[in-house]
Amino acid sequence: MNQKYNFIKYILCVVFSISFCISCYDDKGNYDYNDINEIEIEGIEEEYSLRMEELLTIKPILKSSIQGNEANYKYQWIFLSIQIDKKLYYNYTFSNDKYLEDVWLQLPGGSYTAYYKITDTSTGIEWVSKNFKISISDEIASGILVLSDVNDKARVDFISYFNNELTLKLDVLSIINSEYPDFGKPLSLSCYSDNNSPKMGATVEDGRYAVTILTNTGAYRLHPGNFTYDPLYNLNYVFIGNPSDDFIAMRIAEGGYLIDNSNNVYLYNYTYSTYWTVGIYVNTTVDSKYINVSPMIGAVTPTSSYGGIVMYDTDNKSFIYQRGSFIKYSSYFSTSLEQTFNELEFKMNNTGKDLLYLFCRETEASVSMPKIYCILKDPVTEELFIGSFEFGNTIKQTMYAKIPLVDSENIREFAMGQNISKTGNLNPFLYYRTDNKVYVYNINDGDNKVVYTAPDNNIITTMKFLGNSRNVSSSSEWLEDLMIATYDPAKPANSCGKLEVMKVTPLYGDLNINEYNEEKMEWTGFGKIVDIEWKSRSNQ
Repeated sequence: MNQKYNFIKYILCVVFSISFCISCYDDKGNYDYNDINEIEIEGIEEEYSLRMEELLTIKPILKSSIQGNEANYKYQWIFLSIQIDKKLYYNYTFSNDKYLEDVWLQLPGGSYTAYYKITDTSTGIEWVSKNFKISISDEIASGILVLSDVNDKARVDFISYFNNELTLKLDVLSIINSEYPDFGKPLSLSCYSDNNSPKMGATVEDGRYAVTILTNTGAYRLHPGNFTYDPLYNLNYVFIGNPSDDFIAMRIAEGGYLIDNSNNVYLYNYTYSTYWTVGIYVNTTVDSKYINVSPMIGAVTPTSSYGGIVMYDTDNKSFIYQRGSFIKYSSYFSTSLEQTFNELEFKMNNTGKDLLYLFCRETEASVSMPKIYCILKDPVTEELFIGSFEFGNTIKQTMYAKIPLVDSENIREFAMGQNISKTGNLNPFLYYRTDNKVYVYNINDGDNKVVYTAPDNNIITTMKFLGNSRNVSSSSEWLEDLMIATYDPAKPANSCGKLEVMKVTPLYGDLNINEYNEEKMEWTGFGKIVDIEWKSRSNQ
């Protein structure tokens, strides 16, 4: 019986084998065996170095083993990883063109790894290039930051100091791949070191330096390395408490003192865990008496050994001061400090005069300590007075005199340099301006003269010594230069402004346009310039 079944199985196997062979023989020639295309991608460099606004062109050479199949090809230029706004993307396609021709990447300074991929959509076969780098220069590491008003909206412009070149970048935020809030009407700029970064565990380059734009809609901090913005960068994060809806931060002085739209002064010092706090003002006494003060202050960096601030009580016409890195109250000066200079008594309390200007030189060359300068006006006689006093370990009056300034009723602004003089000479110059002229008053000899006249129909909007910015290197060749901003009302709002960097002539105080690399340090194309600030590298 078993032999019978085995024989039947044998016969069936033979039949199936023959059938299979016949079927294979009959199918011969039914299949099209096409060669697979092979593509070699050449002509892509290992690295491309670009400036921030430079256009990128890459035309790879494609060597195909079979010609004429490109209709089904999909092209992709891909970053391995990239952060856009707050989100990190991997294998991010930034172009689907076969070639990159004059492409503006709109990326902040840094190094980016990319590759090129071709896909045959009919077969799914892919060909990928080797990785290559795109390096974009960090042209916003240091330079002159300019805040312009364009039709009541803030615009940020930047004069980049990079590779020993000065390059103007108008509306610099428009070339950064980031979203920004409505900045509103511009008020001021402030750049300073600040370890209290909104990013946890931030490196120096990643945020331990503040680039702050103050407007009537808020106080906004930009990333110091690439000018990108994150909502965490709103300065609310360094405030304790919630400011009222009508609160406006008007100015930040010396990286620690904030002045609001009610002229209240707040103290911030990260080292001592002292933060701006709603309702806690420096312009109060130790027994919590509130003092109305002028918006003008003379401040020494809170973190320095002489840290403190001088203010002016507008009700009692008296100077007040705060000292220390964490003391949030002020005191009146002792009358025992008051001296007489050429029969003029320099009163610190109940002066009977209005304050026009208050300024602190953090290091006066002659005494190696901070010195406060003030300009007072007698509201009855309209006479002007200049006074100064040391504000270091000791407080000592050093000068008080009448000053016959020209066109005094039309003075809009005063300016004095920091006097961290590379020549060691004491800078005795007080600059003041009207709408169309800048004058200099020599404190030593009383010389009074015009040193700058704006072009016809142009208006001066502000002037500022570059050395009065925070974190300016004492070795900077422009430390004692005066920056003058003007605008032409006849020109469009987005290009009416001009900035000139003026070199101060030693001994005489005359102004001449400075030069760098044999080019004048003057630029046009701004809006109405509101403020100017030097931005240092974030690791300085």
